[in-house]
Amino acid sequence: MKIRTGFVSNSSSASFVIDKCNLTDKQIKCIRSAPAYAERLEMGFIGSYGNWQVKENDRFIWGDTTMDNFDFAEFFTKIGIP
Repeated sequence: MKIRTGFVSNSSSASFVIDKCNLTDKQIKCIRSAPAYAERLEMGFIGSYGNWQVKENDRFIWGDTTMDNFDFAEFFTKIGIP
């Protein structure tokens, strides 16, 4: 998995791409429903998730945002993705 965060062209942005063969079915479900799982994990970022777009195909699940207000790195750690 590669996580990139930081300032790009004076905008805060972030993205991730994960090969689904490295994930359990439960982890994929957590990523698909990140706001609900983040609330259960008491992360406190629910209102900020809305800028994220999470997509997937048969092999990969990925997400991106132009405004990074949700800490997916912390979320991944909490659901067991290194």
